[in-house]
Amino acid sequence: MKDKRIIHGILQKASENLREAAIRLKLDDSMYRKLKDPTEKIEITINPVLENGKMVHIKTFVVRHNDALGPSKGGIRMTESVTIDDITGLAMEMTWKCALIGVPFGGGKSGIACDPSKLSAVDKEIIIRSFTRGARRHIGPEVYIPAPDMGTNQADMGHIRDCISYSEGISITKGCYVTGKPVILGGIVGRTEATGKGVVFSLKAACGKKGIDLAGSRVAVQGLGNVGGIAAREIVKHGAIIVAAEDITGAVYNSSGIDINALLEYVAKNGGVKGFSGAKPMPNEKFFAVDCDILIPAAAGSQITAGNAGSIKAKIIAEGANAPTTPEGDKILNKKNIFMIPDILCNAGGVFVSYLEYTQETQREQMTLQEVEKRLEDRMNDRFNEVYDYSVKKKIPMRQAAMDIAVSKVLEAVKVRGLLP
Repeated sequence: MKDKRIIHGILQKASENLREAAIRLKLDDSMYRKLKDPTEKIEITINPVLENGKMVHIKTFVVRHNDALGPSKGGIRMTESVTIDDITGLAMEMTWKCALIGVPFGGGKSGIACDPSKLSAVDKEIIIRSFTRGARRHIGPEVYIPAPDMGTNQADMGHIRDCISYSEGISITKGCYVTGKPVILGGIVGRTEATGKGVVFSLKAACGKKGIDLAGSRVAVQGLGNVGGIAAREIVKHGAIIVAAEDITGAVYNSSGIDINALLEYVAKNGGVKGFSGAKPMPNEKFFAVDCDILIPAAAGSQITAGNAGSIKAKIIAEGANAPTTPEGDKILNKKNIFMIPDILCNAGGVFVSYLEYTQETQREQMTLQEVEKRLEDRMNDRFNEVYDYSVKKKIPMRQAAMDIAVSKVLEAVKVRGLLP
């Protein structure tokens, strides 16, 4: 591949993963570029007036990476530092994730460049509605279906649905415009927990393949939000022991095990793990070196790097976050033979249950929690086994196997649709 532009962060990682897959699959340069560059990339400036009467200026982004398999699907990331390159990289990752988990969606993502922790509930709703109005032409059941991501939640998705409903003068009964919304507004039971539970389902499958007993395994979790917190709570139900946890406020360690319910309750009240009395504080920079069997990075991207990958002692890493490992860090982990469950497989539970929500709303059905969780576990197991078997057959790491399978599926769709408009 001839693309040698220097790109940073999430987009760099996504581009590097695709470039390496393109080499293994022997794609020509023109097809590589078709799969790499987004179908649509938009920057929208919104100027909402907040509760205090002041107007603010906020950059927002919508990226549709590839729609060969269906309409674009991906969450809305709301952080002060998010960039259009971040959103482009995440949209690309969503293309491969949707293809790998087997849902009829392409990859998309959107971003709102502001810090939700500094907003009142009213101001956040104002900004979400302003973004929805600005991006309205780019949101729809056959175009791009948003969902929660970092900094956004179920309530925000409800506001998006209502904003579109109001602007159209209808109650939105034709198709699904947004997933991850409240159940009362057409959401699906189990969506909030789906990504974290999917992480644990993939870990159960990995432990089975590697001959590791999940019960009694020592686990370190980075990030205790919607993914890491739920994964930690669920894995304890299988007998695992949480020995370390980290978030932006600090890191804590207890070799005898942390009471995860007490920790999650503390985090909900205090905003982070710092000061939790049920474990000893430890420097954040030492978190990845903690003695554990399983490591779950479920916070931000680019956390496992060349600078800390060498100190990791875990036997299995389950990537709950998007792009938590840099390409340089990945190479070190491969040399250490640490078993990796890559992000596009490990955290795909969320988009799979979003697909169930999409079909439920489209078909006017209602699924039970038991049905949702059974279908989620079956799909995670099926796709894990597919990637694992390919990895063994080709003698390549799990990330490479996952990428090869996903890119091949998108490539097949591109070719079947035809290259002419």
